[in-house]
Amino acid sequence: MNYRQLANLLYLDEHHIELKKALTHKSFYNDDEEKSNGRFVFLGMYGFKGKVADLLFNYQPNTGTQLQHYLGNIFKEDILQRIFEKYCLSELIRSGNGFDAQKHKHIFVYGFLGFMCKYASPEKLNLFIVNHFLIGTEHLIPGFEHSKDYLAQINYFALLVYQSPTKQQTIKTADGQFVTIIWANKQELANTTSKSYRYSQKSAEKLALKKLSESLSKAYLNNPIVKLLETEREKAKATEKLQLMEECEKMRQQKIEAKKTQRLEKQKQAADLAKTKDYERRKAKEIAKLRREKAETAKQKKEAAAAKMSSNKRRHLEDKKK
Repeated sequence: MNYRQLANLLYLDEHHIELKKALTHKSFYNDDEEKSNGRFVFLGMYGFKGKVADLLFNYQPNTGTQLQHYLGNIFKEDILQRIFEKYCLSELIRSGNGFDAQKHKHIFVYGFLGFMCKYASPEKLNLFIVNHFLIGTEHLIPGFEHSKDYLAQINYFALLVYQSPTKQQTIKTADGQFVTIIWANKQELANTTSKSYRYSQKSAEKLALKKLSESLSKAYLNNPIVKLLETEREKAKATEKLQLMEECEKMRQQKIEAKKTQRLEKQKQAADLAKTKDYERRKAKEIAKLRREKAETAKQKKEAAAAKMSSNKRRHLEDKKK
């Protein structure tokens, strides 16, 4: 793979010269930073991480400390190594003879990320971040301590929808009924009435959770990143289907060719066998002809010898026969 091919793969083929610079260490130019990837590395380490942090801020409701830990975990060496291998950067990086590039792969990956941060469109950059840093790292996201706790789940989803935790209040009316109200960011999520204090709370929590789930599902489906991912998935499915059809067609053509080859081979064998039998027949006929000619010649010689024989000798032979 060369720089133009990789840039074309990223839909940034017009920036292949910048990509080459982003993957060139300063040691390649005798520590001349103006020609190297120093600025791209800086952008990758801080600008690209900022883009990831912005996505986490918008779509992850965890605390600031939790998000800091998550951000640090998704930029660990193994994830950077995965990007280095996926895009075959070992074939494209450039450094001086005295610089051990294999021990400093992360520098080139950050240069590559800086290049993406600088030139990729917001949609493509978000898709790149989701594919390489968020998908597959869900186990690093802090979760609920009590997953069956309705209130914990409601607060989690409320942070996603309203960027605010929920508040809950239960009051007893004059007629002995209990009314539970749940709201978030001045938006009422549930209002239930029951004779039972506990049942009133549980009903309100379930109703609030249902309402938040519906709001979140709409927000999720309208999320441009989700739409982009769905588009990419549909493209991948279409490509996979096309590849499958091509493979089936290829196998069908191979079977047709195999049958054709088998048929031609049988025809060739039959023709060779016919030639062999014809040759043997001609040879046997020739041998029979030679035998007849030999017998005829022998008979003629015998008759000629008998014609030359004297009458006394012929009589002697005839008497001898008797």
